[in-house]
This record gives sequence, structure tokens and C-alpha cells, in this order.
Amino acid sequence: MTTKFVVTKKAVNKVIDGNGPLCSLMSVEPSKFGKNISLVIGARYESAVACSFSKEGVKELIDILADIHEAMED
Repeated sequence: MTTKFVVTKKAVNKVIDGNGPLCSLMSVEPSKFGKNISLVIGARYESAVACSFSKEGVKELIDILADIHEAMED
């Protein structure tokens, strides 16, 4: 019996003004330079200002949103 290993690579795909939860607009675009992404939530991509996030920045955002989620009433 042979064991097969499958190697996959995740990638960030470009989505501009896509539908997020409750029809909120969401956009993500990988940077052409470096490892950052442009991330816009709740607004049109063309209105984006200061939307560049590093991998660590995205993790911080996740932690902040998790805290907000916990604090919200059911």
C-alpha cells in the first residue's frame, strides 16, 4: 500500500464589491508588490482608503472582530 500526499496551495483571489454577510459589500485584492492585501468591508472598493493589511494585520482584525462578536447581544 502506498501513501499519497497531496500538496495544495491556498491563494487570495481578487473579488471587488462581492456580496458578504447580509449583502454587505466586501472586496479583497492581493498586492502586486509584497505580501499585503487590500481589504474593504462594508463599502465600495473605489472608496477604499488605507485598506492595506499584512498577514499579521489580518490576524489582529480577526481577534478584534471575535471580541466584538462576543460582546454583541443575541
